[in-house]
Amino acid sequence: MLKKFTKLIIAFALVSTIFSQYKDIPIDRVFNLDKSNDGDEFTVGMDKEFTFKIRGNPTTGYGWYLAEEIQEDDSLLAINLKEDRSTKNYEADPAPEGMMGVGGSFYFNFKGKRAGTYPLIFVHKRPWETESINQKAIKVTVSDI
Repeated sequence: MLKKFTKLIIAFALVSTIFSQYKDIPIDRVFNLDKSNDGDEFTVGMDKEFTFKIRGNPTTGYGWYLAEEIQEDDSLLAINLKEDRSTKNYEADPAPEGMMGVGGSFYFNFKGKRAGTYPLIFVHKRPWETESINQKAIKVTVSDI
């Protein structure tokens, strides 16, 4: 019984650490990306973390990725990317017990280190494919005010 409890505590700590990377960001710096804001520009303060939230369902085999042509540098940092440029943070929607395959949200975290305007492109694809079925292109303006 103690082993199960210990495993549960460890699992909770790991999940809490992963989720805290975007759940601690104020709601006014969490931007929902959908069809209506493709091409929009978002303004954030310098040295402030912010998040883009994109709906999806990884059980279909498709996920959201930061496009490879978007180069990371020390001006705009992608905080939670995996090596394949997907996000470490995905949260499934609540589902009835036993139901599988529900959708959820992908969370991409960034931090602007220098003032300027930066393009971001998110692509919806399978990890082994090069072509995407959808993309979201936006601009982020980091303001020093």
